[in-house]
Amino acid sequence: MAKMSLEEKMAERMAARKVEEQNKNDLVIIQENSLILPDKKDLRELSYFDEITDKEEIRELLKENSIKILGINAKASLELGELFSNLEKELSKKGSPEGVYTKFLEFNGYNRMTALRHRHRYELYIETKNEKSKKLIAALSTIYIEKAYRYKNEIKEFLEEGLTLQDLKDLIDTKFITQKKDENKKSEELEITTLRINKIFSSFRKITVMDDKKKERLDEILDELENLLKEEN
Repeated sequence: MAKMSLEEKMAERMAARKVEEQNKNDLVIIQENSLILPDKKDLRELSYFDEITDKEEIRELLKENSIKILGINAKASLELGELFSNLEKELSKKGSPEGVYTKFLEFNGYNRMTALRHRHRYELYIETKNEKSKKLIAALSTIYIEKAYRYKNEIKEFLEEGLTLQDLKDLIDTKFITQKKDENKKSEELEITTLRINKIFSSFRKITVMDDKKKERLDEILDELENLLKEEN
């Protein structure tokens, strides 16, 4: 057997170290994901089992297994989110043609929006430093994850301070309701503006004579209005 050169030995050691570090990283991820569940007292929804049976032993059994299911789903969602995020980045780096990522998802039984929701959970999880809040993000339902991701800049400060699961949901709902009110207000204002414009333009039918100066000014206003509407589109 030929004797290995110094360069070959160094390359072999570096490869072995890389595998060792990767295994260590994988272990850390698994350990972290196995500790992502919130405390039972934060899961108010579990009180449902207090209503369906009087036996404490059965209630606790159902609650404990519900928490286990939550843990399995949360861990899977985070791991999928990490996989989808990393894959899309790698495909982009390699100049993958448009649509390849979507075809990959379809082949594996996922649609683009489902994959995106997993990615949003993963991104929120790794961006949050507070350990308790990380657990809450893992436990949030899909609906709340999408809302939390939408308002992540607004709720970031509260996440880092730490809060209960219900407080987090209430905070997200407050942001969502406030935004809806703003959107409704803007919609009403736009409707009023539209009615006003329609009223003005309908009065043009009554105009039969206009002096040149007014006509020139009107043309300028119409040009400005047309350009303004183009900018909005």
